[in-house]
Amino acid sequence: MDENREIITSEIIKVILDWSVFPKQYSGGLISNLLSRNEPIVDCDGAVIVERGYGTNKEYNLVNLEMPSAFESAIIYGGDNIHRNENNEYFIINLSRIPADIHTLVFTLDIFKNKCAPNAFGKLELLSIRILKEGKDEELCRYDSRISSFSKARAFSIGALHRKENGWVFTPEERGFQATSYEMLMEEFRQ
Repeated sequence: MDENREIITSEIIKVILDWSVFPKQYSGGLISNLLSRNEPIVDCDGAVIVERGYGTNKEYNLVNLEMPSAFESAIIYGGDNIHRNENNEYFIINLSRIPADIHTLVFTLDIFKNKCAPNAFGKLELLSIRILKEGKDEELCRYDSRISSFSKARAFSIGALHRKENGWVFTPEERGFQATSYEMLMEEFRQ
């Protein structure tokens, strides 16, 4: 499937942000591997940056753990999906209920709560975004990223949905952010 050309017309979708961690032997030095018996853990949090308006009249909203629902539940943060012990965060989005002046939804992962692991993204081998038809597990599009160039980032955007005349289009949008909080992420995103 051509991820940046497919028109998404499903009314309700599920957006899943998945990640996998490098196996232990690749994620640390010799000493840390000898002293630690645990597999590396990276606990990310997901967010959607909502872009509303055009030109100089743009506004930005955030849907995440702190603000788990927006636009009369058109976007709902589902949190950690523990089904099959996967590392992921997910959102349920009712595209038909998104206000007409919202034209972009940007999907991000962050490690803000991992204060002791500032380079946690460097431990990730793969980051994926999957868009499914809600309730059917039919995959509408998918994008996989090897995020090595953003290993020092504290937040990372992987893709966005853009409103078009006849539906929504997914485009991969990889961008690393140095922000250490959601407030700083929104400021950095506006630049």
